Amino acid sequence: MIVKNLEQKVLYLRKRLEDKSRRGTDVNVNISMSEYQLRVRDKLVKAISLGELKTEQNSCPNCGADDGDIIASYDRMGIPLDTAVCRTCPTLYSMSRFDHDSMRLFYADWYRSLSSGTKAPDTSFYRAQAEAGYSLLAFLRSKNLLDVLPRRVLDVGCGAGGALLPFAELGAECVGIDMDNAFLEIGRSAKIDLKVANLESYESERPFDLVILDDVIEHLTDPLGGLKQVRSLLSRDGLVVCQVPVLDTLRELGYRNDLRRYFQLAHVNHFSIASLTEMFSKVEMECIAFDGVGQFAFRVSAQNQCVGPDALLRERERLIAHLFHVTRWRSYYSIREQIATRVYRLLRRIAHIARRE
Repeated sequence: MIVKNLEQKVLYLRKRLEDKSRRGTDVNVNISMSEYQLRVRDKLVKAISLGELKTEQNSCPNCGADDGDIIASYDRMGIPLDTAVCRTCPTLYSMSRFDHDSMRLFYADWYRSLSSGTKAPDTSFYRAQAEAGYSLLAFLRSKNLLDVLPRRVLDVGCGAGGALLPFAELGAECVGIDMDNAFLEIGRSAKIDLKVANLESYESERPFDLVILDDVIEHLTDPLGGLKQVRSLLSRDGLVVCQVPVLDTLRELGYRNDLRRYFQLAHVNHFSIASLTEMFSKVEMECIAFDGVGQFAFRVSAQNQCVGPDALLRERERLIAHLFHVTRWRSYYSIREQIATRVYRLLRRIAHIARRE
């Protein structure tokens, strides 16, 4: 099949992403979900339909356009959600989002149960976050960004606060903010300063040398406003470390190059590498390190790094071509990933047996 122009590629994406000829009782579910998650999802959909959680129109976080081309109408859990590709820049976004009050309620009462499948946090969640924190520290050291250890560290959307543990062990003053108090209690037991707060209203009397945005910016209703707030909290030479699932690396991030496994209600914004760096440039911050997957480091820059509209359109064309390619070959990539995973598990099992003998 030959697809020559962008319009045809967008239509192809919508057709493939809306294909419901899949196995299972719920044809719109594209990931493994526990019975508990399914119940939470159904209650959430009902709460939205009854107006208990209110939604409002959303627009592209980069350029403000609100007339994007819809390519999917469900998220990966089968929740109705229109996702569009912007017509003027390389960004995807949800056409609707929770309003301010409903967003706070969603993250306080729904999000963790829906995403993690647990009624309450446990120590394994904290340990997983701590491992992520050690990986983050290793990333900064590998890029030679820790010549001077940060004295104050802020983790936005910190969950249980485990990612702050490695920095606390180095003697840094650590602060974490999140809207789910139940998860914060675990980190507080480790004597880390964790607060119930959201980014837009959080203030600090002293600046931070490092701000962690670990899977946060894609959740923000106003990511540009959030970055302006982050910038105001930074010290003069401060760093922002941003972990975000960029559209360029769907395979490396574990989505098997499958957009149907990627879209989710909580993710309001979907960035490419180009659109993410463009957004940071709008608050005069430049990318100084990237791990090739989803971990970025940014620092304040006096130079204007923004690109023109023509360059953004070219990046949009490149992004659509990339998404078209991975969607067209989705089955191949999925099978390849499954085989690689099984081979890896088999080799680990063989190694374990060999050690026992």
